[in-house]
Amino acid sequence: MKKYSFNVLVVLTLLMTPVFASAATGPVMDKLKITYMYTDSSIYIAFESGALPGCYQDKGARLYSDHVLFDQLYSQVLTMSAIGGIKGQVIYEEISGGSGWSTCRILGFALQPSPV
Repeated sequence: MKKYSFNVLVVLTLLMTPVFASAATGPVMDKLKITYMYTDSSIYIAFESGALPGCYQDKGARLYSDHVLFDQLYSQVLTMSAIGGIKGQVIYEEISGGSGWSTCRILGFALQPSPV
């Protein structure tokens, strides 16, 4: 009975332990400027060098269309592209086993527009 109770306790502990994806945040860039975009099954976005440490060439990642906020994020991408950049940083995660353009996935942006 003791062994059964212990096993149940271990299983319950594992089920109740939260699992979080670890998100990284790039450095704050004075002008988070998009230098290149390519669309296929997702959108590959390249920023100026250093915007995405650990990702492809430290500047590029994918924005996937299945992201729950895809429309809002894509709108921000187009706005950044149209105005030539905005102060902010990219929130992203490295994809386990990813390589090349698929090394990282964009989760969001922390933008800091300057007052007019």
